[in-house]
Amino acid sequence: MNGSLPGVVEEIDRGSIESAWLRNLLDLVTEATSQVLATTTGSNALEARCVRLGSDHLPLYQLTTKMRLSGDINGQVAISMDERLARELVSRIAWARPEDLKIEDVKDGLGELINQISGCVMTMLSRQNQKIQMDLPGLGVDPKQPLCSSKKEDCFAVIFECLEHSLALQVCCW
Repeated sequence: MNGSLPGVVEEIDRGSIESAWLRNLLDLVTEATSQVLATTTGSNALEARCVRLGSDHLPLYQLTTKMRLSGDINGQVAISMDERLARELVSRIAWARPEDLKIEDVKDGLGELINQISGCVMTMLSRQNQKIQMDLPGLGVDPKQPLCSSKKEDCFAVIFECLEHSLALQVCCW
C-alpha cells in the first residue's frame, strides 16, 4: 500500500473527528464499501487507515467517481482507485477479463459500485432517521479537480487494501 499519498495531511483515528455526524457517515460508508465489495466482487477490502486530507481536496487515485449528498448532511462521497484495481473489480462484476474492458466500461462499473455503496449507506441512514438524498454518480472525475468547492470543508479518506491495491473513500462535508 502507498505509504504516503499526495494531499494527505495526517493519519487519524476516526474517533478523534469532532463532528458526530461526519464520524457516523465515515463509519457507514466504510461498512457499506466493505459489504458491497465482498458481495459484488467477491473481494475482501481491508480497512487500513483513516486520513485527514489537505485543503486541495483532490482525488487520491487516477479513477474516481463521486456522489453529492444533501439534506441533514451535505457533502460529497467519492471512491478513488488506480486503473488496475478498477479493471479487476469491474471484470468480476462483468464476468470479463480485465484486459478486455474498455475504459468506458471500467468507469461505468465504478459508477455501479458507488451506486450500490450509496444504496447501502442510504438504507443505513434511513434506519437512523436521517434525511439524505444522493445524486447520481459523476463518472470520469478529473483527478486534477477538487472534490469540494471550498477549502474550508472537512475532507477525510478511508484507505482500503483490496486485491493487493489501495482504494480510497473520500468524504467531504460542509
